[in-house]
Amino acid sequence: FCRKGFPVKKADPEQGLKRDVFDTVLTGCPLDEKISEMQWLFSKGHLLAALAVIMIDNPLCPMTGHRICNDCMKSCVYQKQTPVNVPQIETFVLKSILNVPWGVEVYDLLLNWNPLRAEHYMLAPDQEGRVLVMGMGPAGLTLANQLLMRGYTVVGMDGLKIEPMDPDSYTQPVESFSAMTTALDARKILGFGGVAEYGITARWDKNFLSLILLTLLRRSRFRVLGGVRFGGTLRIEDAWDLGFDHLALAVGAGLPRALSLPGSEAPGVRQANDFLMALQLSGAYHEMSLSGLEVQLPAVVIGGGLTGIDTATEVQAYYILQIQRAYKRYHALCDRWGAAYVRDQFNAVQLGRLDEWIMHAQAYMRAKDQPGFKVADLVRAWGGVTVVYRKRL
Repeated sequence: FCRKGFPVKKADPEQGLKRDVFDTVLTGCPLDEKISEMQWLFSKGHLLAALAVIMIDNPLCPMTGHRICNDCMKSCVYQKQTPVNVPQIETFVLKSILNVPWGVEVYDLLLNWNPLRAEHYMLAPDQEGRVLVMGMGPAGLTLANQLLMRGYTVVGMDGLKIEPMDPDSYTQPVESFSAMTTALDARKILGFGGVAEYGITARWDKNFLSLILLTLLRRSRFRVLGGVRFGGTLRIEDAWDLGFDHLALAVGAGLPRALSLPGSEAPGVRQANDFLMALQLSGAYHEMSLSGLEVQLPAVVIGGGLTGIDTATEVQAYYILQIQRAYKRYHALCDRWGAAYVRDQFNAVQLGRLDEWIMHAQAYMRAKDQPGFKVADLVRAWGGVTVVYRKRL
């Protein structure tokens, strides 16, 4: 069921698929991944074989898995108990291979040559077609990989600035995956990966984006360019003038949803996707960031989808970082210029906010070393974050 979907009645497929309590159709894995086969190989300890099976239908599996998709869990046969966490198992299998010596090269080999695939099991000879893929998010990356496997030349472009990768990092074999990873709170924004880069919580390991970029850049028929805005920097006519035979638009279907309500643009009110994008792209979560992104507690998030839950998670995590950063910088400035001068630079509203942050930072520093300390309890004491959803949670 986790692969094909949960039927209303197994013996009568004409009745279609069930819906859960939120009226969501239990379709199972959208990639039709061979989950049972992967699970069986995993249970026998054949991790390499399990990864090869995953990559039959899901070659860019670093982009999926734990904390990304859960359609398979929703359709799990175990509906009255905890479902099997297939995404976490998938990611565990991938990491188990990546973390052995030369594991990156093993993944790259399976991406380019997977004998378990019935079709396109290896890179095809060069074809004449040249394709421009606008948008280097999950859809654009997947399409680029599929086209490259079929022998086409692909140029990927994105509106975000994509940081250049050191040629030595992808032209030379990588012995250790850890050598190309960094701590998520210190990781430099690549600008590559679209919504996977700027719209998904940092609780997902974004080092996987570096792995995907490395494997694509190794293909001689692939190039990627950032800072190219479709409709501005480059128009449809320009694609033909540049010699492309096809243009694929993978720029995302979501548009900003401005609320037609009084005060929807008032200070303190933000769109959830706008908050996540500002948090990720500005690097506000870095210790030395000068980003002006501010949050206050208590906070309310309207909506219980992936974006809403990500926002609720990130607001709590970012608030702790924000108050510590404000405390350190405030006292550093006071030591340099004097408290009276520093406080004179703020208006009454800003001072009230600053004093609250400093008070909360002091409470956090007193409590963090106490036995049984939980940061979530402290955040709740300050008002916490409430998720408001129109359906039952």
